[in-house]
Amino acid sequence: MKTLLFSKYKRDRKGRINKRMPRLFRALIPGLLAVSGFATEARADLIAIGRVSTTGILSREASPIGAGFVVNKGGDGEYEILLHASGAFAGTSGTDYIVNLTTSDVGSDDEMALANVSVTSDDEISIDVRMEDLEDAVAPNSPQPRNRAFYFQVYRIPGDNFVSPDSNLVFATGLVDTGGNIVSAVAADGGSVTASRPATGEYEITVSDPGAFSADDAQDYVIACSVDLASHSDEAIRAGIASVASDDEVVFQVNTDDVQSTADDDNHDPASRSFSFVIYRVPQPGEDMVSASQLLVGMARVNGASGFLQASASGLENGSVVSGRQGEGDYTVTITAPGQFAGKQFGDYAALVQCYSAVHDDEIPTARAIVQDDDTLIVHVTTSDVEVDGTNAATPQDRNFSILVLETFSDAQPDMLIGRKRSYSKMKGKDRYNTNGRGQRIRLKVKPGKRTKSFFRLENDGNIQDDLLARRKGSWRRVKPKIYCLTGGKRNVTGKMKSSGFIGTELKPGEHLLFQSRMKFRGSSTASRTKVRFQGLSTRDLSRRDVIMLRLKRKN
Repeated sequence: MKTLLFSKYKRDRKGRINKRMPRLFRALIPGLLAVSGFATEARADLIAIGRVSTTGILSREASPIGAGFVVNKGGDGEYEILLHASGAFAGTSGTDYIVNLTTSDVGSDDEMALANVSVTSDDEISIDVRMEDLEDAVAPNSPQPRNRAFYFQVYRIPGDNFVSPDSNLVFATGLVDTGGNIVSAVAADGGSVTASRPATGEYEITVSDPGAFSADDAQDYVIACSVDLASHSDEAIRAGIASVASDDEVVFQVNTDDVQSTADDDNHDPASRSFSFVIYRVPQPGEDMVSASQLLVGMARVNGASGFLQASASGLENGSVVSGRQGEGDYTVTITAPGQFAGKQFGDYAALVQCYSAVHDDEIPTARAIVQDDDTLIVHVTTSDVEVDGTNAATPQDRNFSILVLETFSDAQPDMLIGRKRSYSKMKGKDRYNTNGRGQRIRLKVKPGKRTKSFFRLENDGNIQDDLLARRKGSWRRVKPKIYCLTGGKRNVTGKMKSSGFIGTELKPGEHLLFQSRMKFRGSSTASRTKVRFQGLSTRDLSRRDVIMLRLKRKN
């Protein structure tokens, strides 16, 4: 059973707003927006993902806003992506968009990509992509245009400085250290993520989930990677899907290469570097694009000459973003949100960085996200010229850039609410998490031989998709219960609630199960009062649970 009921807009356990559309409104959308036969959902952040081949052929794409795609191939190393959606780009400029580009190939090499975005009309944006060979004998100290396949993702930065935390189409995020070990990683749909380093500068990321990949192939994934460093460096990074190894796992390959190991050398050299990654999954025909996770922390476009923000947004409650230039090609982007980084550590955030230019150029960026305190996350960004005559070191150089930050950890949290009425606004217990029912209990009077009615709901307040379990807590020996699950059609779940529990599968962040409880005292019971407890548990982490309570009193 997959629940598709949505509450009104609400805040999750981190205080972030879950801006999903009500079910009635969602029912009107299929057929109005469509791309390649996919059902879509209008969104304010992720615009499009895809892969473009060396010759400029769009091989796989998806757009949550229903945009149409056109790719034009220009001269060597020049591509143009046109996105068209009626009225979708009105009132925006090129700096309101983030484009992440990653060279798409399995193997070692020395290419990088630059982006430039322009809004051509209310209905269309143009994304210019420049692919550069960074070590070429023809032009050892300047970029050499080169045709190469690449992955792309396009985000829009909302004008109100707030972005939904929904990380639409994200399949997995993580940070891998120099030795090929996972520092932190999460798969949005519930799989496990591992990594290895078979050779210098060569890494494999494996996502495992039994039976999840039976219909997948190499075209179903789009990858973004950035070198994870807080200092200037000269490594190019590229990624590709190594294989769909079986129905149970898929393997991705990432390569990092030193492109300036010898001054004016024509050859790249594999070099091991830590890196952040975000993997997206392109939906199969007929699949919706509802987000299975809420991992998005913040985003920004920054002017390289001044370090000033061009546009920014935070996905955290009371969050703000500021930026500053610390020196030539050296920047900080600071995300502040009261208490939102408490207990977090290095590796819990992936930072994707991208340089922008309307012409061929040769600057490489790096980024590293560091938790400063409970309220502050600082992303250190560098941009470096990697083709300076007579040196084999990265040379600091100002360049416009963007940053996109996502969580790399799972944060399971069921939330139980209870009320006399089924109305969400009348229920008690929202965002209260405890195992004694304090602050989330109601009192009811029970007439002799009659049942009293109440309602409770179990919500996924975590940041990724989860299977949540609802069941009794403690003894119900004094009452005779009847429990109905009302989500997806009314059905009696009393037996399951009294034994192993009732499971709601694949509940995305913000989704819920609604129950009705009908209680009466047992005829054999002489008690005048009793307590009935229900608990909700995450099957990802059984230590994460929440309890609600009914206080029943006989009415004479």
